[in-house]
Amino acid sequence: MPRKPPPLLQDVYDLTLGLYRLVPTFPKAQRFVLGQRIEHASLDLLFGVDSANDLERRIESLARASRGLDELRLLVRLATDLGFVSHEKHEALVLRMLEVGRMLGGWKRWATGH
Repeated sequence: MPRKPPPLLQDVYDLTLGLYRLVPTFPKAQRFVLGQRIEHASLDLLFGVDSANDLERRIESLARASRGLDELRLLVRLATDLGFVSHEKHEALVLRMLEVGRMLGGWKRWATGH
């Protein structure tokens, strides 16, 4: 039986999957500009969280994940303000990113002893 991924990794995976499904709804010209930036930031977040399980790279990986989350917040806000993301979808994404941020912050505090 396959092991269930940790809750943070599953939440980030679900967020990334949702964003990948959202980007094709952007206007064609923005799929390859703003859409691609959103996809890359979500992958940085996903890979950062995944690689944080490696003790030797934990702090660096959590920092990478945190940067990815910060970029995502800004990019999703921009996409919403440009009219590419509905306000309802934006609200759902913000709530999910807030939860991921809380979990990520807790892991960073635990890993650094602060």
